[in-house]
Amino acid sequence: MASSQVGRKYREAKLWIVYKVFSMPPPPNRTKNNCNNNMSILKITAIMAVEKNPPEGESQLCWILLTNLPVNSFEEAVDKVKLYSMRWNIELLHKIIKSGFNFEKAQLRDTNNLKKYAVLTFILSWRIFWITRYFEQEKEKSCENVLSEYEWKVLYKKFNRNKPIQIIPPSIKNIYIWIAKLDGFIGRKGDGNPGIVSMWRGWARFMELLDDYKLFCG
Repeated sequence: MASSQVGRKYREAKLWIVYKVFSMPPPPNRTKNNCNNNMSILKITAIMAVEKNPPEGESQLCWILLTNLPVNSFEEAVDKVKLYSMRWNIELLHKIIKSGFNFEKAQLRDTNNLKKYAVLTFILSWRIFWITRYFEQEKEKSCENVLSEYEWKVLYKKFNRNKPIQIIPPSIKNIYIWIAKLDGFIGRKGDGNPGIVSMWRGWARFMELLDDYKLFCG
């Protein structure tokens, strides 16, 4: 399990996991306009995941999850905790789609065009999300894991105008910072790491940079 808060390092956590199945009756506040006499009792499982030995100075992780998915064993309870651990990643990806690409503001009236736009937007959002996660976890690895050779070479040339293109690809950390700088990120010592907003704005400029290079340089 890992911490997802901005500026905090990921860490592994050993957990106690307990679960209990219980029944939840319909709400008692019945009105004439909302009759729930026929509502059935829900069978729900409560799962508690508590960190055993948190690092010094860190708050103990504690999740209490409620689910109507079947939980009939310890292994199934662990699976539900793993599913929930993906929640922040899903929310971050949706944020890129909704706020970064303004998907909800699209004024496409044709269903097929809207589907095509949704697919394209999701692919671009996934690439930004992917680079962000790589930067957080494996920033010293080669950028070949996230960019094509053509892409990283154009980006390298942008920020190293008077240098020949190096044979060894730069690290993910380098290209992450360069993309953010396309949005105006300065990168001073006290600035910290670029946020996701700088990344999606920088990515838009990066795509324009690639198009310009193709247009003028072939």
